[in-house]
Amino acid sequence: MENKHCMTVKYPGHNGDFGKYIPKTNDNFGLLYDYGSIMHYAAADYSTNGQLTLRPLDYNYVQTIGGPFIGFVDYYMMNFLYNCTGSSFYFNEKCSKICQPTNR
Repeated sequence: MENKHCMTVKYPGHNGDFGKYIPKTNDNFGLLYDYGSIMHYAAADYSTNGQLTLRPLDYNYVQTIGGPFIGFVDYYMMNFLYNCTGSSFYFNEKCSKICQPTNR
């Protein structure tokens, strides 16, 4: 899902990181937009006055975006990229990628 359906940028063009991407250049593996991704900017990032620079169309997500934790979709994408599948995932010192329980 393109982020234009999920987010508005208050000052587009003021920061190159707020650019729009099409599915051809931004592969999200068919997953829905992830407000909770650790890769997401917080709502007031790059603000000079504390007001929102990013506003989710569903305002309930304002506090969710830009969170400090890796979300399920982040884990899922990493597992997909590293060909590691399973129903639950974990990191440990013996495994350099997120692995399924049988790799422990």
